Amino acid sequence: MRQISLALTIAIISITANYAQVQQRTTYSLDQLLPSLSGGSGQILLTSDSRFPNIVKGYINFLQNRPIKGWRVQIYFGTGHAARVEIEKIRQRFHSEYPDIPIYILFEQPYFKVRVGNFYSRRDAAKFLFLIKPEYPKAFLTEDNIDIYRLTD
Repeated sequence: MRQISLALTIAIISITANYAQVQQRTTYSLDQLLPSLSGGSGQILLTSDSRFPNIVKGYINFLQNRPIKGWRVQIYFGTGHAARVEIEKIRQRFHSEYPDIPIYILFEQPYFKVRVGNFYSRRDAAKFLFLIKPEYPKAFLTEDNIDIYRLTD
């Protein structure tokens, strides 16, 4: 029984010492934490684990690289060498008409596909489809992983 209580005491002391080691006081300015806010003159005092900044950076990186389900408009698909030539023509034509809309060229065997836009909702994608349908009569909506940082308005 003595050995168990001694081992428990040593474990508690080592955990407490380790916890005290990783805690630190850090002062962050608002400009460091929220750079999008201009003119922030306040400060925030955090008492945290010294690994906290790395954890936050890792989480931000995870969110940026995580695919988000959304919608695109597929304006073309075809097969063979003729499809490769047609894709380039369609890409140039679409880019000249809608320079702000991203264009994605995919090859999913045996089809070459041209998809456009990054729409978070089906409704927004449908509005855009309605707009371009006279020029691209075979266009249709498709669910896809979208780039959340390049959403199409």
